[in-house]
Amino acid sequence: MTETVLDRVALALDGAASSDGNVFQAPVAVLWPDRSRQWEGLIERLRTHRRVLTLGPHEPDAGQGPAFWLRCVVAGTLQVDGPEGLPILYLPGVSRDDLRSVASDDATLAPLVALQHRSQWFTQANGKDWTIRALFANKDRGLGLSVAGDEATASALVGGFAQLVEQPLTRFDGRHIDAAFLNNLMNPDPVRLLLRWIDDPHTVQQDLGPAAWAAFVQQCKSDYSFDPAAGGVLEGARRLGSAEGSWRQVWQRYRESPAEYPNLPDRLRDARPQELFAGSNLAWPQDNDAAEEQLRARLLDLPVLTWSGACKEIAGLEEQHRARRGSVWAQLGRAPLALALEPLAELAARSQNAPNGSSVVELCDDYAAEGWKLDRSALVALGEVKEHADLQAVGAALDAIYRPWLDQGAKALQDAVGPEANSGTHASSTATTPVAGEVVVFIDGPRLDVAPQP
Repeated sequence: MTETVLDRVALALDGAASSDGNVFQAPVAVLWPDRSRQWEGLIERLRTHRRVLTLGPHEPDAGQGPAFWLRCVVAGTLQVDGPEGLPILYLPGVSRDDLRSVASDDATLAPLVALQHRSQWFTQANGKDWTIRALFANKDRGLGLSVAGDEATASALVGGFAQLVEQPLTRFDGRHIDAAFLNNLMNPDPVRLLLRWIDDPHTVQQDLGPAAWAAFVQQCKSDYSFDPAAGGVLEGARRLGSAEGSWRQVWQRYRESPAEYPNLPDRLRDARPQELFAGSNLAWPQDNDAAEEQLRARLLDLPVLTWSGACKEIAGLEEQHRARRGSVWAQLGRAPLALALEPLAELAARSQNAPNGSSVVELCDDYAAEGWKLDRSALVALGEVKEHADLQAVGAALDAIYRPWLDQGAKALQDAVGPEANSGTHASSTATTPVAGEVVVFIDGPRLDVAPQP
């Protein structure tokens, strides 16, 4: 079974309870002072492993009561459900010195003053209260781990200790424990957590709880130079959209799954810098909206151009808007015209080659090799748009570049069929009489533009 931090704390308490029976009388209890209340978050779970009783309001079912009640439990005159073993009296807000002073005016502690002489103390060798950091670092009576001595690490240990105690000790092997390491244990995916917070700050903070929230704030400060507790959601969204420095990886993470954060588009819209030359890195939704509107207007104007002019215009628009197809807005369905522009540009390029052939057979071969690809591009372009205004824009583009190619093909077919139709070389097919119960299906033109699709 893997040993956890909680298991090791329990063993440390067992060590405090031991004494040399040949020299000392067996202790009646272990006194655990905790002036700074660092261990409070651990006691409830520790109570399932050891017989821990807490000084506090009278709640016997929770293993808690005032000093006189604790003394009665130690004496055996009161029974409390829980594990067997030597009672461990946890004293939150009380130091060893508070009990050692017989002249103490604190009447609430008076019943415990005499008890200290018949009990063992769970304290450091120098008599000071065990702090979480001290127990982690102590090699003789603690965990013997390498722990940073800065205030940030001490704060992270206290804030996240209730979660840390369930960690296997192997997670700490060979590691120097500092604030960054501890915060990462609390929040192993800070980038996703940051995106979730910008998307829905209230829910995320509520779900995290105080300890994990404090760890998250420290992670943001150290990794992204941003304080979510002070900076606010709009500032976070502005930094996300700017994607500078360490925020670049946050934006990249958003690009991977933008649909997971439904509120972020509105956050980015509100956070866009107002400077005249703020520029656009495809992050701001209003910039994408403006680009779509501009593209829509340009496509609607194509029919007034010549066919060659329209093809040239589409090539230029493709160069201008192609990058938007890789944006989050394209993934979210907010750049349909940018998506439709790709097959339109392919159609414009292929339409430079008119249908080739002087006979029906040659025209059929040419269509089977190349012509069907233009029909497919037209269908794909239409399939990218849903709104009426966008359908009109794509329709205008097809009218400008696709219709001339269709006309060329129709005229070429007429020219090829005309002489052959009058040459007597085509014999009419024999009429087929359907058999009763059968259905005859007439197919007018195989759809080569559809058939090659995967």
